Amino acid sequence: MQLNVGAPWPDGTFDAVFLVDVLHHIPLNFQHDFFDQAISKVKDGGVLVYKDMCSQPWWKAQANRLHDLIIAQELVTHVPIRRVEEWGRSHGMEVTLREDICRLWYGHELMVMKRPIKH
Repeated sequence: MQLNVGAPWPDGTFDAVFLVDVLHHIPLNFQHDFFDQAISKVKDGGVLVYKDMCSQPWWKAQANRLHDLIIAQELVTHVPIRRVEEWGRSHGMEVTLREDICRLWYGHELMVMKRPIKH
């Protein structure tokens, strides 16, 4: 399922929730709340797959910003991956994969978090 901006979140929880190149488009003062809402949709034993543009090194982050400025005509705000990890851990999520991905001058960060099954 894909949501458009402003659409209501679906009811229930899911085995997998994907946030792929989304968070940097959310206004800074709503990023944490948006992430909390997304993570609340992950069922016990489910995963959240998070992939976004990097915030470090600075030159790759700037290349990403320039790309979005030209293509999306939007000035974006990246969230450091450590902060996203903290947000997830505050909801009891466990990081199962964290990887940096480099394509040409673009930098990306991938993280998979799992919600433990409650006994």
